Amino acid sequence: MAKILIIDDDPIIRKSVREIMEYENYEVDEIENAKRALEQVKKVEYNAILCDIKMPEMSGIEFLEAFESKDTVPVVMITGHGDVDTAVEALTKGAFDFIQKPMDMNRLLISVRHAIDREHLVTETKRLVKKHGTGKEMVAHWLHEKSNRSGNALVEVNCAAIPSELIESELFGHEKGSFTSAIKQRKGDFELADHGTLFLDEIGDMNLAAQAKMLRALQEGKITRVGGEKEIPVDVRVIAATNKHLQEEIANKRFREDLYHRLSVIIIHVPPLRERIEDIPLLIDYFMNQICESENMPKCEIDNDAVDELKSLP
Repeated sequence: MAKILIIDDDPIIRKSVREIMEYENYEVDEIENAKRALEQVKKVEYNAILCDIKMPEMSGIEFLEAFESKDTVPVVMITGHGDVDTAVEALTKGAFDFIQKPMDMNRLLISVRHAIDREHLVTETKRLVKKHGTGKEMVAHWLHEKSNRSGNALVEVNCAAIPSELIESELFGHEKGSFTSAIKQRKGDFELADHGTLFLDEIGDMNLAAQAKMLRALQEGKITRVGGEKEIPVDVRVIAATNKHLQEEIANKRFREDLYHRLSVIIIHVPPLRERIEDIPLLIDYFMNQICESENMPKCEIDNDAVDELKSLP
C-alpha cells in the first residue's frame, strides 16, 4: 500500500484530502508544519508528498528546497489562485506537479497516481542501473562504451519525467533571467554531452515545440539557450528510445515526421520478452543466482514444469 504525507496548516484541507486518499486505499499521514515534516520524512519512507505552499514558519518552497529526497519521492504542491508563478518556480526546484485551490479532487487523484507511478519507476530504474541496466538503457550504454566517444560523457534524459514547460531548458540550457527562477546561467544536456552521447529516453513524450528545436539542433549542429541569442555548436551522437508507436503518433500530429526521419537513421528493435521466450530459462537462472548470493543461500533450482509454466505466461 502506497504511503502519502499531507503537509498543510489548514485542518479542513488536511481532513478532506485524507478522506479522499484513504478512500483510494492509500495510507496517509498528515502534519500541519513544514519544519516538523522535514523531521518526519527522515524517519518514515513515503511514496508521495502533498505540500501546501503558503504556511507559517516554513513555506512549501522552503520545505522543497530542504527536502533531500525530492528526486526519488515526488512532491505535489498545493497552491492558492494567486500563487501560480510560485508553483511554476516549485517545478523548477524539483516539484512533481502543482494543484490549485479550490482543488479538483479528480485532478488531485490523477496527479498522485502519476507521482506514485513515477516513484516506482525511479526506484526500479535505480535498481536496474546498479545491476548495469536492461533493455534499451543497456543498448544505449553498450553503443556508447563501444564507440569512439566512450571517453566523453553519456548524458541520459527521460523526456517523460520532465514537465513540458521545462524540457527546452533541460535540453538546451537557459540564460540568467530568462524566466522567473532562472537565477543563473545553466548549460543544457546538449552542451553537457558535447563530443559524447545524448540518450533521449521516451522521446515520444516530447512536446512539439521542443521537437522543433531538437530537429534544428540535429540539422545544424547548433543550439541556442532559452532566453539567449548566441548559437552554440555541439557535436553529439543522439540515441533515442520510445515505447510508443511513432508512426501512429505522426498520423495523430503528436510527433514530427521530419524529426522521426532524422532520428531513425539506424533502428534497433529491442524485442519484448514474449518474442524471445527461449531467454526465460537463462533469466530465471541469472536472477536465482543473484537472489541466492544476496541471501547467502545455496544455489536453488526451479523444476522444468515451473519453467514451462513461466514460459506459457503472456
